[in-house]
Amino acid sequence: MKHASKHDHTVEIRDWRDGASPELAADVRALQEERLTAHAHETGSLAELIHFHAALGDGERIQRLRAETAALDTVLCDLLLGGDAPVPGALLEQLDGSAEPALLYTAAKACLKHGQLDAVVRLVNLGLERGGRDVSVLNLLARHLSNRGAREHALATADASLSISECQDDLAALRGALREGKCPKFELHLEPVPRRHKVTVYLPVYNQERYIDRTMEALLCQSHPIAEILVVDDGSTDRSTEFVERYPVVILRHAENRGLAIARNTALRHARTPLLASFDTDVMPSPGYLRYVLMELENTGPEVAGAGGRLVELNALHPPDRWRAVHMEQNPGDLRIHTPDFLHGNNSVFRREALLQVGGYDTNLRTNAEDTDVCRRLREDGRTLTYTPNALTFHARTDTLHSVLRAKWNWAFWVRKGNGEYDDAASVVNAASGLLNLSAALLNRDMGRNLLGLLHIDFLMFFYDTLQDLNWAVAQGMLAAAEGRFVQESLLNGLEYLDDRHGGRLVARVRTLVAPLLQQAEPTPFATEPLRAVLARMAQMYETIDEPVYQELDRQLAEAAQAAGPAT
Repeated sequence: MKHASKHDHTVEIRDWRDGASPELAADVRALQEERLTAHAHETGSLAELIHFHAALGDGERIQRLRAETAALDTVLCDLLLGGDAPVPGALLEQLDGSAEPALLYTAAKACLKHGQLDAVVRLVNLGLERGGRDVSVLNLLARHLSNRGAREHALATADASLSISECQDDLAALRGALREGKCPKFELHLEPVPRRHKVTVYLPVYNQERYIDRTMEALLCQSHPIAEILVVDDGSTDRSTEFVERYPVVILRHAENRGLAIARNTALRHARTPLLASFDTDVMPSPGYLRYVLMELENTGPEVAGAGGRLVELNALHPPDRWRAVHMEQNPGDLRIHTPDFLHGNNSVFRREALLQVGGYDTNLRTNAEDTDVCRRLREDGRTLTYTPNALTFHARTDTLHSVLRAKWNWAFWVRKGNGEYDDAASVVNAASGLLNLSAALLNRDMGRNLLGLLHIDFLMFFYDTLQDLNWAVAQGMLAAAEGRFVQESLLNGLEYLDDRHGGRLVARVRTLVAPLLQQAEPTPFATEPLRAVLARMAQMYETIDEPVYQELDRQLAEAAQAAGPAT
């Protein structure tokens, strides 16, 4: 694996201006071209390298690449170099159902520029061959027809798009206006060469030496030029930043760990471009990621605050990784959505001014939920968001039993806290009922889908989450440590019914796995109605666990206790 030589880094606070350091930008572009050239040799296609130079507006380089290309890559070059001449029919005849959405979209823009509507209809049909569900060309055509006042044709096209993906508020709004006899106007970029977008990419980093090198390499293989890469080191104590010092990046250092939201705000403050892309450090974007997200933003205005793509799990072999892939899925599917409730923070591109307008990220959200929160405020501010399944990323994370449960607790806790579910000790204890219901639902779901290897995690999740909630309540002064220990012991003892009934050792297994989460104090009785209700619900739920399921849980938890050891 090749790396750039070690670079100097700017770490001081900077005032914003439109434009990154020319020297760093040139270094990043040089490495991108190097990586994309290597990618072309590996895949046998120059498409990503051609798209890269198209985004730079480098027609001469595209002309030289054309001499080295074949098949669809030649079509892409000719479309980008077409100038003011209509697109030859013979060129379009070379396209087939295997053409990627970006190529069909580029061809559609070239044809619409010259009024070749019949050709665009053929491109739509090509895109839908073999069960294709991409609506990029359909949506572009619907807006173009509306611009031309062809209301009936625009309405039919919008209907066709919504029949494929009904969760498109922008197309639904267009259809509504067309049905009322109106033809909304859109400012469309119909040049085959994409609109020039300056993008800053940043990584919030806290002890990620295990993944960061692969993520950096994936960034440098993006087929859209990156203006600058910011690495926000949030007080790492490992070698994370040592790995990235080989690259032309700006490292912004926090003296101590301050949390994910503050790390994002640091990047927001320092970025020098109108668009700000972010990836988790264990997420690797595909080469076309930025290209597809920017394709969505190309013909929109500032009302669209951002766009994001799909996360595909790379590791789902072992139970903790499989559990994460099934129950912590961050993949909204294979259909375009506008507007989703939120864009996952692990991969997204936002307009910087939109984030600033709503005050950036909530600094109270240290580990999770900062993405859902900021997207909620953007929508309340009248902005919209877009999810495109064409923008692919790959999740390299691997988990242990304890790490996946810790991640799940972090995921859900801050959302529940934001919903007011942890206002006092009684509400914290009461939340256990909801967690118990969730655990039961996961058990039933996984048994129904024959995912029997996940049952012990479904079962243990209730205890892990509830004990963590109680520890938080103790830390906040809502409960005394002795009261927290009493509730924790009461919940663990609630398992005795199952052991007595089936003759196993679930109490001992679970206690081993969660021992470090128990408050170190002698229990003091803390009798509340919520606790009595939780214990009653436990007895009701465990009544439904039959002998085969119990024995499977006992076996899996015994193996987990031996393999994983106690929680930390």
